[in-house]
Amino acid sequence: MGNDYGHPDGHHDELYQARLQIYGQGGFYIGPVETPCFGREGSARSVGLLVHRANGETPDGNDFIKNYVCRFSDPNQEEPDYECWTPLGAGISTHPFLTLEEGECLWTNDDVLVPNYIEKFHHWNQDPNEYIFTNYQDFSILPTTDHLHSFLRDIHSATIRTDLISGGTGGTIKFKDPWLPDGAEKLEIHKNRGMDGAEWYPHNTSLVIQPNESDFYRGVFKDQGLPNWTPPYYRVRVEDPQPIDFHGQSTTWYFQGWQGSNVQFQYSNQLETGVAFTDDDAVAKAVFKGHPVSNTTSATSTNSQRKMVYQNGIYHNGL
Repeated sequence: MGNDYGHPDGHHDELYQARLQIYGQGGFYIGPVETPCFGREGSARSVGLLVHRANGETPDGNDFIKNYVCRFSDPNQEEPDYECWTPLGAGISTHPFLTLEEGECLWTNDDVLVPNYIEKFHHWNQDPNEYIFTNYQDFSILPTTDHLHSFLRDIHSATIRTDLISGGTGGTIKFKDPWLPDGAEKLEIHKNRGMDGAEWYPHNTSLVIQPNESDFYRGVFKDQGLPNWTPPYYRVRVEDPQPIDFHGQSTTWYFQGWQGSNVQFQYSNQLETGVAFTDDDAVAKAVFKGHPVSNTTSATSTNSQRKMVYQNGIYHNGL
């Protein structure tokens, strides 16, 4: 077994990485398949790493917190197999050694919150006036960098759907989530895109969002954007008009506005708007009116209207 190691004492050009290598008889390298790797070359700085739970607690070393923050390690760039995400541990007494004057890529691993999935990553904070909303981020470690903070927030359920006047629901709605990790990939971990880069995802008829690991969005945060619609926040959109079958006939439906319960809209009369979910089981509805539409089948059938019959110069009512 071979190793590389050094002392993280802050001296420049100090090597403080370790890599495990296993050799068989005769000195042939045989693995392992997943190579543990720690640190990198450079000058080390001890940085406090704190995770703040939604309830305000700052846990110290419990099972999920110590695996929650991971660091991207690439100790040998010529051999990509050594790349890995390494849990740093996080808590009141945790001060991992990070590389001074270099960018350190750190990731918040929301998967460790399952199965008690009641909160997820909300933002990083390196400076009291700084909010970073991407789940993995390159941090510049300066001589003045003392702490890095990761904040969790409670997550909640929500429903977004159409509401067809006299017709139930149907058509398509679109939703944009700045915290959805569907962007660039680093070792199979996708980065969320933030407010400016978030993608629109279409959903037929109704989108039900639940705070659990199997849900595509894994819950929503409350009150995002309020009170002054400060980014980031969620957005909803619909197309207008929309052709939707009604009582077996193709009907054109026209947008009337946004309504709902436990929600606030930035622009309730526009096709695209910011939306804030203010409590559990929030419902956001895009209201549409069809032309002509009635809630009874006979009202729009060919035999449902009186006819005028012209006979001998006189109009008569017909059935």
